Amino acid sequence: MARSFKAQLIFLLFCFACTAGAVAVVVMQFSKIDRSNAWLLVVCLLGILFLLGYKIVDSLRLYFNKISFLLEAVENKDYTFHFSENVGSEKERSTHYILNRIKNILYQTQQEAILQEQYYELILNKSQTGFMVYNEKGFITQHNKAVQDLLGITVLTHLAQLERIDPNLVLFLDTLNRGESSPFSIVSQDGSRTLSFRKNSFVRKSETFQMISINDISSELEEKELESWIRLTRVLTHEIMNSMAPIRSLSELLLSNEQLAETERRNSMQVIQTTSNNLISFVEHYRRFSRVPMPEKDPVEVEELLMQCRRLMIQEVSASTKIYVDVDPHIPLLNIDKGQMMQVLINLVRNASEAIVLPTQGRIRLFASYHLSGRWIIGVANNGIPIDKEMQEQLFVPFFTTKEGGSGIGLSLSKQIVRNHQGSLQLVYSTEKETLFTLCFKQ
Repeated sequence: MARSFKAQLIFLLFCFACTAGAVAVVVMQFSKIDRSNAWLLVVCLLGILFLLGYKIVDSLRLYFNKISFLLEAVENKDYTFHFSENVGSEKERSTHYILNRIKNILYQTQQEAILQEQYYELILNKSQTGFMVYNEKGFITQHNKAVQDLLGITVLTHLAQLERIDPNLVLFLDTLNRGESSPFSIVSQDGSRTLSFRKNSFVRKSETFQMISINDISSELEEKELESWIRLTRVLTHEIMNSMAPIRSLSELLLSNEQLAETERRNSMQVIQTTSNNLISFVEHYRRFSRVPMPEKDPVEVEELLMQCRRLMIQEVSASTKIYVDVDPHIPLLNIDKGQMMQVLINLVRNASEAIVLPTQGRIRLFASYHLSGRWIIGVANNGIPIDKEMQEQLFVPFFTTKEGGSGIGLSLSKQIVRNHQGSLQLVYSTEKETLFTLCFKQ
């Protein structure tokens, strides 16, 4: 930049010299001035033009340096400088005023851009939808807090870190078509969840970026599944009740008819009556499942809830089974229907107790923790017989049971109660060492 300025100065002086020479030649040609006086005139003209040119060039250099300083400062995002508007000539003060104004306009524009970016970032962080942007090399350039909550990961700078969640997740994102939404299930300590991924791409500064939006659709899937079962329950209730009511009425009529032989009449009618009563009892279980009352929530101490459950169940489990309670200190109050949630915990502890077979030294563990993301986790674990993988898929299906005389609505009813609390009940794992169910709430 300095060499260019010097070259321009030399070129300008050369132009001045040529101009002075041309003027001198014209003067000598059309005037009566002799040659000695003419050369003196040329020298004077050259001197005047040189001083004038130097003055102009020096002024341009000063202005050039100030503009260059302004541009470099703005490029480095340094707006602390200020050109003095009180010293120097009127032109200098005017120039300084213009430069300061340019600086202020650029600074204000930058601040507005920063505020706009912060505003958009705040909106993204408040959104329950996760947003993640990564470049062609897999580096994640931007993401909001919802992504970390949905994926259960605290550090997210590269796609390779997603392999800790699931080894196939990165490949899934690579094969996901632009503008296409597709579900993907992940498993974490909080249980399994189904996420919907959608990919879009854009180009910035000749570099292609991929933007992924993530939504948790587990609740929607569970709601659809639950609604299907409720509809089925109501249909079965209606049909069975319509069929069984006349049978019961007829049996009572025949029991009072003395035309039949006493033994034959009573044996036949008792079979009909017993069958109808069993079916009506079955229907009542169905009705109970489909009409769970909405919870009446109050702030509840989680530790007291688990301790009360332990006190209620300690007499029911075998003497060789111990129930332990472990709750994180300073865990916040949980807004729930205490009676309904106690019913869920009792059912889980009872199932855990029945899974423990003597002479195993039974251990049932009740624990609770709170995550900074605003999530409560309540767990019920036992060291009993593990649940078969084939049975795990049917655990929460209404009226599915492997117990003799069981109704099959315990876990499905518990799941619906937790669902009404905007929570989730899941079987996290079932191994030879331990079986774990978790209740997750986010408030």
